[in-house]
Amino acid sequence: MSYTVGQIAALLGLNYQGDGACQLKNAAKRETADEASLIFLEGGDGEILHLYNLRAACVIAPKELLPNGINAIFSSRPKLDFARAAAWPG
Repeated sequence: MSYTVGQIAALLGLNYQGDGACQLKNAAKRETADEASLIFLEGGDGEILHLYNLRAACVIAPKELLPNGINAIFSSRPKLDFARAAAWPG
């Protein structure tokens, strides 16, 4: 995978916030993400994203779970959209 946040959002037909030129190199689990990773967050089990524990370059999640100031793609189906993005060659 080698896309920008803006490219992934456009391919998914979704809106985003943050740096659209930020390069994403891999899709990862939240626990193993690094500064070039795309992750997703569904909101179950009390998941709330905090800036202090974010290692990923971009998060796909419902808008209401996301704080301002991070690279994020807004999705009502984050797991599905994450899987679609992870499957693209590049």
